[in-house]
Amino acid sequence: MSGRVRSQYILDVSLPHLLANWAERTPNHEAQCRRAETGETVTTTWAGYWLNVRAIAKGLIALGLQAGTTVAIWAANRAEWVWCELAIMAAGATVVPIYPTSTEEQVRYILEHANARWVIADQPRRIAMLSDREGPLSGRLDHVIDLDGSSAMSLDQLMRHGDAIEDAILDERLNAVQASSDAPGLIIYTSGTTGTPKGVELSHRNMTTVARSVAEDYGPILSRIELRALSYLPLSHIAEQVFTVFLHLTVGGRVYYCPNIDDLRLYLPWARPTVFLGVPRVWEKIESAVRARLESASPPRAALARWAMRVESQAASSLRRTSTGREPDGDPRVEPHRQPNRVAERFARHVLPRVARRVTRRIANQVVLSKIRRTLGFEDLALAGSGAAPISVDTLDFFASLGIRIHEAYGMTETTGVLTLSSPDRPIFGTVGRALRGVELKIASDGEICARGPTMTRAYHRDPESTRALIDDEGWLHTGDLGALDEDGNLRIVGRKKEMIITAGGKNVAPVEIEQYLVRIRGISQAVVIGDRRPYLTALLTLDLDDSDELRTAAGFTSQVTAADLTHHPAVRAVIEARLEAECNRHLARYQTIKNFALLAETFSVERGELTPSLKLKRATIHERHREVIASLYGSK
Repeated sequence: MSGRVRSQYILDVSLPHLLANWAERTPNHEAQCRRAETGETVTTTWAGYWLNVRAIAKGLIALGLQAGTTVAIWAANRAEWVWCELAIMAAGATVVPIYPTSTEEQVRYILEHANARWVIADQPRRIAMLSDREGPLSGRLDHVIDLDGSSAMSLDQLMRHGDAIEDAILDERLNAVQASSDAPGLIIYTSGTTGTPKGVELSHRNMTTVARSVAEDYGPILSRIELRALSYLPLSHIAEQVFTVFLHLTVGGRVYYCPNIDDLRLYLPWARPTVFLGVPRVWEKIESAVRARLESASPPRAALARWAMRVESQAASSLRRTSTGREPDGDPRVEPHRQPNRVAERFARHVLPRVARRVTRRIANQVVLSKIRRTLGFEDLALAGSGAAPISVDTLDFFASLGIRIHEAYGMTETTGVLTLSSPDRPIFGTVGRALRGVELKIASDGEICARGPTMTRAYHRDPESTRALIDDEGWLHTGDLGALDEDGNLRIVGRKKEMIITAGGKNVAPVEIEQYLVRIRGISQAVVIGDRRPYLTALLTLDLDDSDELRTAAGFTSQVTAADLTHHPAVRAVIEARLEAECNRHLARYQTIKNFALLAETFSVERGELTPSLKLKRATIHERHREVIASLYGSK
């Protein structure tokens, strides 16, 4: 196969049509895998996948689902989630995903705003809330379908209802979808970091176009492998949709389902993904686990691992220098006409060292690094991605030293998930790559990143005012992010416009840049930088109990302790303060340094409203919840 994914994979204009294509071409190939309670792997073929989608779609039509209706899905990741999604689209209706962690109030808002009177859900708690005749949704819902079949209408019952519907009726709906590919197929409600969530309308064409562009841009990698992906981020998140639904239906392969992100460590060795997308927090957790394991290893094993990682890191840094135009071999300071021209001398100075480096790297990988990757479940990993938030260069460097090159992607729900992708061959750390094919980028006069192209949403659902603020008269979508483009078109993210801190001295500070340093400190889990209209910067920090051995030792604890025990101990604060100076402040300009901090006993959580369902900081909520602590940070200095 050539470096570009074959075009016949991606010609159709809706996801159900892509699925039908695979069912026809490779009916008996495995498409979806789940883990049974016994530990056995249960698979669904492409033909079975398509038959299930058709049966559910016909069942929905039999119950009276009309084209243009909105249907919500509130469930954990599983194959049935995607069957229902594609069935809703095939029937001409629109899917409204809801985060599994959403509160009753959030669910009620989304259902009412989207006018969704049909809900497909799992788990008794969710079904009970939706079916409660005395509850706030009483009388608002027409149908509740239970994926587990414990109550309400089960998925099997729904599919049996469809037996009365002729195939021609569904085919007519599918043809109508193809004819109206610019109609919304998906409405994803944003996390709402600064206010009420907005419903982003994404058309069938948006979805297939972004998948085609990602497949083509990463063709040099995807053409060499069979896609095996692990679906573990919520399917209500656009990034998960892009990589385990849209892309899967574009290039084929298999998707494995992990219903609970807390079980990711157990599911990775089972799935052995060739493609894996992680938000920065996931990569940081994996990094912490590897570091802890290396530190607990015997001195000889630890030394061997450090040597292997150093060898691989040097190879990776050499590749990055090449990507910026610097020649990795030979002395770049010597002009070409002054390089030795004798064959033997050139061989000794250039060829032999290069061969030696390759042999050493091969040994390091075979003896050490391959075993680490196998333990993680990454032995077959060919494409590692990070998105949804900035990731630190230190984390990228760490995984590069394990032989895992993380490719950064940048985008938002309003751009169907992806605006830029780093190079498949030579990602440049510190940037999020270049614009997706077909997408235009520009930096506005105030530094805001603006985009235009076929993957942009056309509107926020039932919100014309916000839509006008999002998309200007020339069709440019304003992302709300600040950035810069280099001469090669690589984009660097500076921060969010609304999150920029302006100190009392008039200095503009992007908090995310500083927070990346803070969460890299051993023992720190989360960080929020404070300082808007203040004389200096401070931070709220939470502790990582999984990486707190040194803190416990410093405080003199020999047994298990709570975060509260550690946060109030002066020895712990002294250790964190020393690390903050050495690992954060020394890398920053004076006005960016953290002058004071507070250690919090509780981590920020979705349940308390401090994090969005996609784990982004809700800064206003955090500031309000901890306003007395923040005041003390400025009253004590």
